[in-house]
Amino acid sequence: SVAVLVDEPDAGPSVRTEILGKLVTCGTCELAMQLLKAASASKPRLVDPVCELLHTLMSTDLEVLDGQHRCQEKFAALQLSEYLVQWINAQLQQAPSTSTAAVETATASSSVALLSWPLKVLGTFGRWNEENKQRLFHIEVYQLFPRLAAETVTLRELPFLAECLSWCVANVSYPDGNMQDALGARGVVATVVTILDAQRGHKVVIYEACRALRNLCCSHDANVDRAIDAHAMEIFQVLVLLYEDDGDVLQWIMFALATLVSSSSAAAMERVNALSLPSKVVSIMRKYVKHADLMQWTALVLSTLARHAEMADQLAAMNCCEALVTVRAPLAPCCCCVVADRLCLALCLALCVALCRVGGGAARGGRGRVGGAAARRRQPRPALARRPPLLLEKRV
Repeated sequence: SVAVLVDEPDAGPSVRTEILGKLVTCGTCELAMQLLKAASASKPRLVDPVCELLHTLMSTDLEVLDGQHRCQEKFAALQLSEYLVQWINAQLQQAPSTSTAAVETATASSSVALLSWPLKVLGTFGRWNEENKQRLFHIEVYQLFPRLAAETVTLRELPFLAECLSWCVANVSYPDGNMQDALGARGVVATVVTILDAQRGHKVVIYEACRALRNLCCSHDANVDRAIDAHAMEIFQVLVLLYEDDGDVLQWIMFALATLVSSSSAAAMERVNALSLPSKVVSIMRKYVKHADLMQWTALVLSTLARHAEMADQLAAMNCCEALVTVRAPLAPCCCCVVADRLCLALCLALCVALCRVGGGAARGGRGRVGGAAARRRQPRPALARRPPLLLEKRV
C-alpha cells in the first residue's frame, strides 16, 4: 500500500514530494529494512513485496527530489547493499545448478526467480549515485553476476529476472571504469548480448539490455570488442528487422549501437560494413522523421560512422546528407523545446561531419561528388573528437 501511495501516477510532483518526505521522516526506510531482514530470514516469498517498496521509495526520490538522494543515503547508512549481496550469495549457493538433472530445473527456476527484485533494488541503490556505485564496487557486487548470468540465459522462462539483471548492470557500471573492467572480465558483456537474443520477444528486457550494453561499453574499447565477439552487431541486425515498425524499441537499439560504433575498434567497423548497417540506419531515419528521440540517436550513429572515410563514402552514395536536411527542416521551429534542441544539435553535427569527410559533393545530397578519395586527401580536415559531445550523453 505504501508503494502504491508513493508511486500514484495521478498525484502531482508536489504531492508525491510531500508524501515521500513524510514517509522518510517518520522512519519508513528503517522499518522497510527491518521487514527485509525478517522476511529474508524466515519467509523468502515476502522479500519481493518488501524489495518493491525499497525500489519505489528510492526511484521516486530520484524522480521528485532530483539531486537529494535522501532514500539512497538512508539505505546506505542502514547497509542495505551489504545485506542484499550477502543474501543473494546465500541463495545462489543453495539453488541447484540448472546444468544438473532436468528434474531439478523447476526448483532452480523457483529459487533464482526470488532474486529478481533484490537485483533491481541493488541497481536502484546505485542509480545516478557515484558514492553508492563505489560502495557496490568495494563489496564486490560484480562477483554475483557469473552465476546469475548462467541462470538468466538457461532459464528462458524468466524474462523478469533478465530485466532486473540488465537494470542492475546498467545502473552500477557507468561511469565507473573499475566496475566496467570487473564486469567485462567476468563475462557480463556477453551475458547482456545473449539476453538480447534470448529475450527478443520482450520489449522491456530489450530496453534494459540495450541500456546495460551501452553503459558497459561507453568509453571502454575492451568491452566493445567483447560485445562484437559475442555477435552484438548480428543481433542488432535481427532486432532492427523484428521491430522495424516500432520506433520506441528502435530508439534503444540505436542508443546502444551508437556506443559500439563510437569506439576505435576496427572489428566494429568491419562488422558494421559487412552487415550493411549504415543503409538500415539511413532507412530508419527517413521512416521516423517525427520520432525525436529515435532521430537523435540515428543521427549520432551516422555522425560517428562518417568519421571513417570508407563509411563516409557509403553514406554520401546513399544521399545521407539529403536525408538529414529533410529531417532537420520540419523540426527546426521547435528548438525552444529541450528535446528538439538536442535533436537538432545532433543532426547538425552529423551533417557537418559527413560534409567534412566526403567533400563538397555531399552537400548536394551525395550526387556528383568531385574528386573522390584523392580530392579529400588533398584537402585539410578539421580535428574531430573521437567521442560524442557530453551534451548528447543521455542520463538513463
